[in-house]
Amino acid sequence: VIPMARTIIARLAGLKQFDSILSSVEPVGGKPGNVVFEMKVEAKHANALNTLHGGLSAYLVDALSSVSQITLDQPPGVSVELQTRYLRAAKIGDTILIETETQKSGKHLLFSNVLIKNKETGKLHRSINCLAAEDVSRL
Repeated sequence: VIPMARTIIARLAGLKQFDSILSSVEPVGGKPGNVVFEMKVEAKHANALNTLHGGLSAYLVDALSSVSQITLDQPPGVSVELQTRYLRAAKIGDTILIETETQKSGKHLLFSNVLIKNKETGKLHRSINCLAAEDVSRL
């Protein structure tokens, strides 16, 4: 799973578009559909308060839940809903873990849960539920 996730991230980051922010992300464990990623929070990821930008958190969930979905040998979907709970801030210099969990993969929809945690303390920063449409033509 790690080599596959690493290849997908490298392809996305190599596009030299918005997805290039994924060059900071490294898959570190998991199994198909449930991949764990790691990222050190840098200034380019931060808001004016020097903490992980909430919009970047949403993007990471969107992109990395898709990477996780692809490890199930399914085509990537399009996120149609993100429900986010911002519990605490991740500061510049913190290393975070982004844990993706596929809860259900149906014929047309994928349900996943993503947790963003502090690697050192294990404390939860964000909890996000994601609903993605697997068949983009249905939108």
